Amino acid sequence: MRAEESMKKKLRPLGIYDLSDGTNISAELKAYAEALDRHRDNLDEALRECFIGTAEDYGLSEREKIFTSPRTSRTAAGRRELLRERFVLGERDFTPEGFEKFLRSFGANTFSYSELPSAQSFTVVLGGDYPPAEEEWIKNQIRLIIPAHLDGYVYSGGQIFGVIDLRDLTFAEIDAQDYSWDQLNNL
Repeated sequence: MRAEESMKKKLRPLGIYDLSDGTNISAELKAYAEALDRHRDNLDEALRECFIGTAEDYGLSEREKIFTSPRTSRTAAGRRELLRERFVLGERDFTPEGFEKFLRSFGANTFSYSELPSAQSFTVVLGGDYPPAEEEWIKNQIRLIIPAHLDGYVYSGGQIFGVIDLRDLTFAEIDAQDYSWDQLNNL
């Protein structure tokens, strides 16, 4: 119920005001109601933007600024989902499952990763199609969370042969797998 209707409903039983259209009282109530309705709309918007689950505009943008610039290329629902995933990460998430949660919180949906302890390297391969700026941001975020004692490699689409070569496989071992060209590209 809007303010004018609410005020008239409350004043009518008193019987001391002429609330018909065109009276000074009616005009005054309309003026008050206009300001009160705007104020109510502003309060509703502020309340909606306070929570990730209902935010649609600046409530999302301000939270995204904690990590990066606002991700306006995504829908509000997609942005809310990424923020939820990002905010539930904790100090016990430095496990393989936690690393996958990190990757999903960046917006990476298709990925693979491998660690080569003997070479002290960690490789992440991103799948999917991202706008160039978003892809670069995701790669940078991944580089920031890879442990400092490891050489971190982040690629899009497939590993380079230098990384595959670190596995110390001979040609005969690779050839015995009978890979197609597509499978080789996606190793």
